[in-house]
Order: sequence, then C-alpha cells, then structure tokens
Amino acid sequence: MLPDASAPTFAVVIAPVDQWPWADVVGTINVQQRWWSRLVAGRPAVEAAIDGPARHAAAALADALVALGASPEPAGDAPRIVDLIAARTRLLIATLGGRRTRVRPEPVALAALLAATDAVIASMREAGRTAVAVDPPSDRAGRVVRVASSGGGVPKPARPEVVVGWDGVSGDAQADRDNHGRPWQALCLWSAEVVEALAAEGHPIGPGACGENVLVEGIEWAEVRPGVRLHLGPDVVAEVSGETSPCHQIAAAFVGGRFDRIDHARHPGWARAYAWVEHPGVVRPGDAVRLG
Repeated sequence: MLPDASAPTFAVVIAPVDQWPWADVVGTINVQQRWWSRLVAGRPAVEAAIDGPARHAAAALADALVALGASPEPAGDAPRIVDLIAARTRLLIATLGGRRTRVRPEPVALAALLAATDAVIASMREAGRTAVAVDPPSDRAGRVVRVASSGGGVPKPARPEVVVGWDGVSGDAQADRDNHGRPWQALCLWSAEVVEALAAEGHPIGPGACGENVLVEGIEWAEVRPGVRLHLGPDVVAEVSGETSPCHQIAAAFVGGRFDRIDHARHPGWARAYAWVEHPGVVRPGDAVRLG
C-alpha cells in the first residue's frame, strides 16, 4: 500500500516488488531514463544542476551497480545519469526474470540499488524544477474544462468531478495495462485548444475521445513539459512525467486512423501529457489551472 502522508517516491513505488506486476516495475524503471533524456534535451540549465546532490547520488548508484556486477559504460570521468539508469534497467531485467511474472522480493543488494536509484531520481526531479525556475512557464492561468473517467477504453465520459489519488482518478481503469496506468501515468492531461484545432483540421475528434482525464484551456500547451507542475483546483498538484505515446485505441478520432498526428516526436506540442500526482484532491470543471 502507498502511504497516505506524502506523495510516493520511486523507492516507495518499487520497494514492495512482490505486490507489483513485473510490467509495472520494468515500465517504471524505463520511464526514468526517458524522463531524464527528455528533460535535459536542449536545456543546459538541467545539466548544470546535476553538479550538486545528483552527482553524489549518481556515484552511490554507480557503486551499487558495481557491487552487483553491472558496470555502467563510462562517459568521461563519470557516467551520465541516463547511462546509470540504463545499466540499472538491464540489471533488474536480467536478475528478476520475465516481463509478465510476479516479481520476487529483492535481496539486500537489490534493495540498496533501489534506494540509490531513488536518490538519483529525487535529484533529477529537483534538477528539473531548477531548470523550470530558470526558464519558467508563463504565469497565465487557465481552467479545467472537463474531467473524465471510465472502466476502460475510449471515449472517456465526462464526470461532474473526479477524485484524484496517488495512483490516479478513482474508478478509472485502462483496458491496455501494458501501456497505461503506471505510477507516472496517474493522470492524462490535454488541451481543449489542441482538440479544437484537430477538429478544425477535419478529424472526428472531441473531448474524451483520446482518453484524457483532465481537459484544460487557457494555458500554453507547449509549456506543459516534463518537470512542470500543474495546480488543478484548490488541492491537486501533478508533475508532468512526459508526453503520451498514441496508439491504435484512439485511431477512430483521426482521419484515416492516423493517430500519429499527436505523436510528440512528429508533432511537438500536440501530444497529451502524463503526470505523477504530488498532492491528491478533487478536480471539477471550472477549477483554476496554474503552471508552476
């Protein structure tokens, strides 16, 4: 069970490994590497920020990897954090077995590895926030247009309110658990302006058609990037973990089934966003939205 007192760290998410399907553990591990790569891309302020606590945390992670016989590939005098996370991913996959098995409790050495990784992730996230402060998003406020949940599949129907917990929207489910519903995917967020622009292009799309939990308007969607926090209403705080990867489940919302129209790599600024939940609460249409 996740604690009620504070938002879960990666160690909290991963440590009770006997309670998590292997797909969830591997997916959480893999997203750390993608998150860091996306966060630092073209943003030297983030790279500079790892000279502090993150460098010490990275050294501890490197030591833990070496103790388990997995030496990360060096890059200069010290491995890059993204290389350390990649080495950790390979090690855990090799140690813990098949992707769809239930994960066995880890030995002491693996517990130390997970703890070292958690310190790295905390430093990474802090570095991201430092970069956001250096290059802050606009202070323009928006509002929640629509909230939604479903028992699986799309479109997600509108609700008068949604209760947001550490693991996402209460009562919400995902039909495709291989690609959705992980800790970093607790909330799926999107822009009403983007949906309207896609409809103007002729796509048979509307609110909820792509499975978003919260649809917002009035903020610059291109600024909703990894490391940015969204304050939704009076209580909920979510931190963007990355852009979603569109799949065939939403093909009906696009002309010719071309759901890659909202793929971030092909069309930056159009993708939905996934987020961790840092503070739970209730979100309703009309609630204020603020980036920070």
